[in-house]
Amino acid sequence: MAAAREAGDELLASIYRFISRDEAAHGGFYLDAIGACLAEDREGTVADLHHVFSNFNMPAYDLVPDYESRIEVMRAVGIDRTVFLREVFLPVLSRLKVSRRELAKAAAREAEAGLRTRLPMDRKQ
Repeated sequence: MAAAREAGDELLASIYRFISRDEAAHGGFYLDAIGACLAEDREGTVADLHHVFSNFNMPAYDLVPDYESRIEVMRAVGIDRTVFLREVFLPVLSRLKVSRRELAKAAAREAEAGLRTRLPMDRKQ
């Protein structure tokens, strides 16, 4: 948004503002929904969170042509796994009041059940 303003493109800045509000609303809704699930069945919800965090791929991975080269561009400008963990993964866990220890326990239960598990930091992104 700031880059669009600096370039004097108020239309693009407005589009970015609209998209960011929309994404924030979606994010807030899902965090509230997950919070309700945690209140109802914490262990099961943490197991589900672990599964999603471990196996999720952005839909763009299959939809956007040459997605891997786009990821390389992101990495080149400093947007990588570390940024994801610091800016997305850990704040989401904090907001949900879910500890990494709880996720590790869910991973151990999944492994005991013979299911394959990966953590976000283990994934090739």
